[in-house]
Amino acid sequence: MASSPRTYTGVLHVHTVQSGGYGTLEEVVEAAKKNEVDFVVLTDHGTLGYGLENQEGWHDGVLVLCGEEVSTPTGHLLAFESREEIGKRETVEEALEEIRRQCAVSVSIHHQLPRGKSPNPRIPPPPVPMEQTDLLEIWSFMDEFLSRTNSKYVLQAAARAEKMLLGPNRKLLWKWDRELERRRLPIVGGLNVHQRKDPLLDWKVLFPYDLAFQTICTCIHTQELPTVWLRARDMVWSALREGRSHVANRVIASEKGFQFEFVSVTGRRRAMGEDVAYTPNGRFHICLPQPAEVVLRHNGQPLFWGTSSETSFPAAGPGSYRVEVYLNRKLWILSNPIRLIDEEGVLQPTVSDVT
Repeated sequence: MASSPRTYTGVLHVHTVQSGGYGTLEEVVEAAKKNEVDFVVLTDHGTLGYGLENQEGWHDGVLVLCGEEVSTPTGHLLAFESREEIGKRETVEEALEEIRRQCAVSVSIHHQLPRGKSPNPRIPPPPVPMEQTDLLEIWSFMDEFLSRTNSKYVLQAAARAEKMLLGPNRKLLWKWDRELERRRLPIVGGLNVHQRKDPLLDWKVLFPYDLAFQTICTCIHTQELPTVWLRARDMVWSALREGRSHVANRVIASEKGFQFEFVSVTGRRRAMGEDVAYTPNGRFHICLPQPAEVVLRHNGQPLFWGTSSETSFPAAGPGSYRVEVYLNRKLWILSNPIRLIDEEGVLQPTVSDVT
């Protein structure tokens, strides 16, 4: 009999010395251990980085995996599970084609970065549309920080970077909800962190891993990770690819202890990320490590509000269901969806909460 799934905390979209940052693999592992992070996904620009040096695997209890941030003139995206470097490409279509050829996973990123009227050379091109990728980075530590900070005062604001995290805006969530009507699109949280030295104070580190690893994380729900790192790697990739995970802001409270599942009238339990054949009288169960404000959304529309540590609510019919959790009026947890499917497909929303 299989054991109950465990929750593992991961940080994704981390840059190192392999792509312009100042952080080494040793510093990444040390920060992960200090902040009780179970796995780290490195995504250096145009290279598999430490993966080419056979450094993937367990490092003192931390599982280090290597993806890649792929750059094109018209958009950047992440590649997970790639076997070879993808590098810079001339077009997004060419990058996506190479990712598919390697049976890898593409991730749409940079949706929270600020977009001005004139191009900023320090800001990547507009994000690759989520309709074209396998996963969506819905929440990013550095991207949201930059979107809320005047570039003139970015160094001063860096001292309180974690205080600026409020969550994805409603328009981005709305776009995700619309895509969920068409297909399953799992989300992850990212950091886009480049640990750097202060240009004026050589001893000072800006956006250190120690700070970033306390913010946006992605928690996977899976069986116990084995000591054989290749098997553990496959289990982490599978959980991320299938959406058996939730995104959380660790600044607010612990990310552990969250559960969201659908229980049919026969008692069968289905987890986040699953597409489930709709049957009447099923219920959603939500568990939290402490009381907080819970919003259960159906096709993007709020179906239930309440403050509790445990909630059970009946399914309203076929559609996509997901959970938002708020603590002290700030977004704490964002779940992946459970989609209930009937013979005609997912129901469309009748109204929109976005103007």
